[in-house]
Amino acid sequence: MEVYINKVILPFYNHILESIQAYYAGLYKAAIITLIPCIEGVIRNIGGYVGKPSQDIINRKEILDILKKVEIQEIRNNFLNDYDWFPEDEVISLLDNFDERIQMIESLRYFIEKSMYHDTRSENYSPSSNILNRHEIIHGLIVDFDSPINYLKLIVLLNALATISIIAGDPGRCSLPIINPEAKVLESH
Repeated sequence: MEVYINKVILPFYNHILESIQAYYAGLYKAAIITLIPCIEGVIRNIGGYVGKPSQDIINRKEILDILKKVEIQEIRNNFLNDYDWFPEDEVISLLDNFDERIQMIESLRYFIEKSMYHDTRSENYSPSSNILNRHEIIHGLIVDFDSPINYLKLIVLLNALATISIIAGDPGRCSLPIINPEAKVLESH
């Protein structure tokens, strides 16, 4: 039986596997640094499903815009499909009170804006080993980011992005895959 991997994640499949192996070998820095470009690439690929394709480097604003476009698409498909215009921010804020899909995307947008892609030059930013900031990690501004909890934050982020990719239009599935022999070998490794 073949296991389906979301199209937005597929290009990063081997990176993710190596990252998981590094994590279980106790190489937390390597595991974290390996996942960061995967996160960016997955978000860039999600952009293709919501009319914001990008083959180039994307910044914080573009990442947040892609996630907002997923929310707008979700709102149009499930709530306001007959409307040409609606006050996007107000509707998102309203639905964030009770719609679990919008809540998930808003939580992810918050994490990206306030932690992972927080502007390190802003006055309200203070470095901390429990903050997972891409800029500080990639540019060597902090070296104490190598905690299991930071790795697990990235795995949860990647899992949320897999779900968001389905909301955006990837024909994936949200159910757990059937355990196959390859998964058993990886687990024992």
